[in-house]
Amino acid sequence: MNIELYLLKSFFNYAFFSQHRDSLDVAFLKQNNPDLYRVFLTVALFHETFPGQNCSAADLEVFHQSQFPATSKRGTEELTLLYRKLDEIKADPGVATDYFVEH
Repeated sequence: MNIELYLLKSFFNYAFFSQHRDSLDVAFLKQNNPDLYRVFLTVALFHETFPGQNCSAADLEVFHQSQFPATSKRGTEELTLLYRKLDEIKADPGVATDYFVEH
């Protein structure tokens, strides 16, 4: 598992997202990992649409498809694999908070 996936999974928690969304270097993420960037945008849009709710990988996958129906078949397949990986991660927002504080 890489740290980017772990941190991204932490943003599924609404309280963590609200507190740390500005700590993430979104421009770096967009440039270096466009798939993670798209997932982060989906997380942000989910939390804007459903304030106070935590989300799961399955929630985000369905939400992404409803918000971005023009995503190519290949893009959808790649994101599905990424959502599957994220689903397997057990993130602890406390550990992710410590990471952002240190970095």
